[in-house]
Amino acid sequence: MKKLLLFLASLFLATTAIAKTMPEFEQVDTNRDGILDKNEVAGIISDHEFNKADQNNDGLLSKNEYTEIVILEKRRTGEL
Repeated sequence: MKKLLLFLASLFLATTAIAKTMPEFEQVDTNRDGILDKNEVAGIISDHEFNKADQNNDGLLSKNEYTEIVILEKRRTGEL
């Protein structure tokens, strides 16, 4: 039981640290339209990263497109 509690506590702390580096989609989607434009992600990801993540080249990021870049960033920084 003690090991389980320690594991859960470390998982919580790790999740909290990750959330600080890359905000959740819902936090970034300030106008609540379900997609992200460059203004909403300014300061979070670069234009280059945005364009790379924008798989259908519509100038917007869907939740899936944003999630993919978050995962890549977490892997790059060793958070995942």
